[in-house]
Amino acid sequence: MKKQRLLTLFGSICIILISIALPFMTAHSKPAKPIVLKAVTLLKRGHPINYHEIWIAEQVKKRSNGELVIKIIGGSEAIPAFEQTDALLRGVIDFYSPGSSYIQTVWPEAIVFPLSRLTPTQERERGAFDLLRESAKQHGLYYLGRSVYPRGYYMYLNVPVKTPEDLRGIKLRGAPIYTRFHKALGVSMVTISFREVYTAVERGVIDGYCWPPSICDYRLHEVTKYMIKHPFYGANILVAMNLDSWNRLPKHLQRLLEEVVEEQETGLEQRWRDLWKGELKNIKAGGVKFIEFSPDDAKRYVNLAYDEAWKEVIEKSPKYGPKLKEIMASGD
Repeated sequence: MKKQRLLTLFGSICIILISIALPFMTAHSKPAKPIVLKAVTLLKRGHPINYHEIWIAEQVKKRSNGELVIKIIGGSEAIPAFEQTDALLRGVIDFYSPGSSYIQTVWPEAIVFPLSRLTPTQERERGAFDLLRESAKQHGLYYLGRSVYPRGYYMYLNVPVKTPEDLRGIKLRGAPIYTRFHKALGVSMVTISFREVYTAVERGVIDGYCWPPSICDYRLHEVTKYMIKHPFYGANILVAMNLDSWNRLPKHLQRLLEEVVEEQETGLEQRWRDLWKGELKNIKAGGVKFIEFSPDDAKRYVNLAYDEAWKEVIEKSPKYGPKLKEIMASGD
């Protein structure tokens, strides 16, 4: 009996010691190997447009306690911007943030991003986000959200104009995002890479180009005389993943990643507004003169940009285009 009591007492002591030691052992055990998502930034390292992707990577690592790491291997110097979508689909990278023009040949519905008159939050609330995610999955992509909102495009010229009709016949650098708009204006389009725009403008090969207000980053203000001060389209930077890479993530890390991307849509908005304001200030300081149309001409000019582009959306995406236009074409 005495022996039995001793054994019972010994067993109880062991249980107590184990219960005390177990939390300590768990807390100090070697952490599990982190899940690493390889990523690239759209533009070269250090470009301000890349900020949101770096912010997302930092927040994900911090909030997951290192369980999920987005490893940015470089920017366009590592994988050229027009090759990044292919790299994503082949699994060379898992995560990236392209402009819509870089991905729309693979995902036709991506063309709608610059055409939306809604905020990212409104897109989520009114169903556009869900439609875009559904369509993205059909092309091996997982759509997570938007970025660089709000920011528009402008037309830059080396010839003075007073009305939209004065643009007929001028030579502009062409790009898919502006094709329908340029044709409707009667503009002559010249296909050159953006790297060649400075020289082309300087030598008179083209009379102008369209671009966000970041032209001073490329010293284009040195060869540009005018800017039409009526922005059209909007931010077209999105955040996406390889669908297989997404499906391999544990559910709790999927939720975390979605939360972080959605948070930056609104949390970084003021940063982009300040950047936009600073860019316009730099353009003016650089000697570029602003052209303002009459209120009626300005409205007609901007509406033409959107109306023509939506025609292309519906042609390229008869299934999703009309639904997306119904939701996104009006900010009301």
